[in-house]
Amino acid sequence: MIQDIGQCDPITRNMKQPKILVIVVNWNNIEETLKCVKAVLKQKNVNFELALVDNGSADGVKKILKQRLPKSTKIKWIENSLNLGFTKAVNLVIKERVFSKSTFSHVALLNNNAFPEPQWLEELLKTSDFTEASFVASKLIQYHHPERLESAGLQLLNTGDLIPKGYNGDLIDHSQITYPIGPSGGAALYEVSALKAVGLFDEDFPMGYEDGEFALRLFVREKKVAFAPNAIVHHMGSLSIDKNKDSKKLFESVYNLRQAYYIHAPLAAMVNDFLWSKVRNLCFFLTGNWRLWWFYLKANFSIFTHSKYLKAKRKKAQKQRTISAWKFLRAQKNCIISDFHRMRKRKELGQKHFYRQD
Repeated sequence: MIQDIGQCDPITRNMKQPKILVIVVNWNNIEETLKCVKAVLKQKNVNFELALVDNGSADGVKKILKQRLPKSTKIKWIENSLNLGFTKAVNLVIKERVFSKSTFSHVALLNNNAFPEPQWLEELLKTSDFTEASFVASKLIQYHHPERLESAGLQLLNTGDLIPKGYNGDLIDHSQITYPIGPSGGAALYEVSALKAVGLFDEDFPMGYEDGEFALRLFVREKKVAFAPNAIVHHMGSLSIDKNKDSKKLFESVYNLRQAYYIHAPLAAMVNDFLWSKVRNLCFFLTGNWRLWWFYLKANFSIFTHSKYLKAKRKKAQKQRTISAWKFLRAQKNCIISDFHRMRKRKELGQKHFYRQD
């Protein structure tokens, strides 16, 4: 059932005001990170701290960034001597500053090129309280096209892909609470007690699709995820695999989405995925997207060659799965319908690409 939270009073779980640790990871960036930090500091009616993690930036970048940071006791500067990758950097902060203490009730992840509106954290908490969801997705809006949506959470295709709900859609079509598969890691709220129960982000996904794996983990364990339509964040671009000219990174993106599905999907869903993936790969080939077609084939072969390690992970994950195979299958959207819908929307907007993992 879809409801407008603005018409309802939120349920207060705790008498004590929650405290949120917002985590922003920076690597060799100054201007966007400063803009992000300033936007976080404008948050209203909520108790929070900001952990700004420099993930092995060049010495000159770190020096300039520290000099230009706003003077605020809410900012906690964390400096890694090496680039640990996004996932490991985030996990380290949560383990050392959240799990080892009882200070924070929630963690919020925010990309350093994402700029939240002043009510962002407040609206995330309101939606969490109202829906009793432990994980909440923000309303991500395209920075360069503020009339277009980037993400209203993640949805699952029958090829195992997790894609943003509503990409390129009109904002008004996503103005109510809904319940996606999982939140986009670009801007999301996580309840600490629930995070302890399901575990941190998988460090086998160091720089991409860690939120997809996490979303699948939540879904197969039937954890409640909500989309907060008034928790607005403007995101400066998203990395699309058909725009990624680095072949190594493109392959890693495809491999990560394939391994996440292999680990968490029930056997019946994997059989269904095998059939639909063949159809989709044929579409890639026939539409001239041979590069992406090749990387999907290569990724599937790599899953096979890493089968011993991944089988062990799958065995453990399947023991923790509570969702039935039938419910899992019903939640998947048809990949061909999804692709053609996105193709039609891009044609309306004058965009170039047919297939795109947005």
